[in-house]
Amino acid sequence: RNPGVFAGQSLEKMRGTREKAGTPFESFKPQGGESAREAQKRMIRLYTSIEKAHKKETVLIVSHALPIASLVIHLQGKPLTLDNYRKFRADNAAVTIVEVNSGKRTVVELNSTDHLRK
Repeated sequence: RNPGVFAGQSLEKMRGTREKAGTPFESFKPQGGESAREAQKRMIRLYTSIEKAHKKETVLIVSHALPIASLVIHLQGKPLTLDNYRKFRADNAAVTIVEVNSGKRTVVELNSTDHLRK
């Protein structure tokens, strides 16, 4: 997600601005940036193109927290809301695994950081 004018600043500052404006999480668009909904649409387009181009192949997608969480929310058939983002968010260096079999998408691993404890 492009944070626009909030690039390099804390998430708390962006969150405070969003809350003061009374704008829902998914719709808040910082000046010069993109909303969570726009980031989700971008990730869905990317995922769809990768899925079509790499059928029956293993693919690695690397992303920041909001884009990957918004994609997982979409794959789960849930709306992009702050509550769902908190439920499906990705920690730094976390691994999320999605398997696709016969068009069915299954989240096998969500936000795993087990590899960091070894």
